[in-house]
Amino acid sequence: MNVVDLRAHDDLDGLSEFELLDLYLRVRRLLAERLSRHEGSESLEMFFSRMAEVVEPAAPAHPVPKARISPREREVLHFLAQQKTNAEIAATLFISENTVKNHVSSILAKYEVGTRHGAVMAAIREGTLTVD
Repeated sequence: MNVVDLRAHDDLDGLSEFELLDLYLRVRRLLAERLSRHEGSESLEMFFSRMAEVVEPAAPAHPVPKARISPREREVLHFLAQQKTNAEIAATLFISENTVKNHVSSILAKYEVGTRHGAVMAAIREGTLTVD
């Protein structure tokens, strides 16, 4: 079943940027499905358009090049999006925690951000990481 329960998110101010983007993408997918089956109305399309203006900032005048991350860094980034700890990532990938720390540092540097959350958001914005 593809249901987005907005009642669980009645306090949108309490959501992180990542949680808000995740909720927005799920709602967008659901609306797109309904509109394609002509189950929506023009008011839904207007709502979606206004919501997109808030959540999806306008594209920069000059396209931002994608950060060149390695396949292993992409794996680590996937686990960062799941809010896994370095120890959990290390155990899953069968590498040391120090290696995970090195990958995380490299990811932060390539995206020019200071936090794991910032790296995840940057990867989502550039299309390297998707929210499902």
